Amino acid sequence: NRELVRRKLEHTKELLERIRENAPGNVPEQFKALYRSATDNLQRAYEFFRAGQYRPALKLCNQVENAVRKIIEKIKNREQIKNRFEHRYEQIGDMIENNKEVIAECNSEKAQMMFNQAVRAYEKADELYDKKNIEGAVKALQKAFQFMNKAVHECRGEAEFTDRLERIEAVYFTLVDEVESTDTRGQELLGQIREQLDLAKNAYDSGNLDAANAALRAANMKIKQLRHYLNQE
Repeated sequence: NRELVRRKLEHTKELLERIRENAPGNVPEQFKALYRSATDNLQRAYEFFRAGQYRPALKLCNQVENAVRKIIEKIKNREQIKNRFEHRYEQIGDMIENNKEVIAECNSEKAQMMFNQAVRAYEKADELYDKKNIEGAVKALQKAFQFMNKAVHECRGEAEFTDRLERIEAVYFTLVDEVESTDTRGQELLGQIREQLDLAKNAYDSGNLDAANAALRAANMKIKQLRHYLNQE
């Protein structure tokens, strides 16, 4: 009936006004388009109402209410993304700052390159956020984290390599004292261990950490062979 539709129109109008008054200032264009469409539908509903066509007026009011709910939900989701971004931005900023010296000291060109990429992506995230491009800022921040993670992993990998190299070399020098100079087989295995250790060092100096680790594994296998041989003897 007329009174029911009139109250519905007034309620719907209040909803739209509330959104306009309370919406954040950085609402994206897609939300504004939804709002404009809802406003147009409300005007048409008033036109139907004044013409005595209450059923289409009520139907348009329902459409406007659905649009309002969508706008509110999208704004809430956007605010949640924004809050998560700000928290993550602070975390990754700390990660970059805390590992700056670690990356510089590990003397890895690859790690330094990835660190620089992380910093650029981090700055890009800040730039996009200032331009109200939250989605782009989130993606750039994720890239910053990935590059930073790889840089740290690269340095840790080098640190692990040098530790293993020192340990295996210490074992090698112990075995050198155990093998008699007249022991042909023992000296042959010692030579193979030394060869793999030299290969590992050269690969490491060339920046090929994978090859360096492979050579260390080969040296370790030869050490096991030599120990087995010495135990048999």
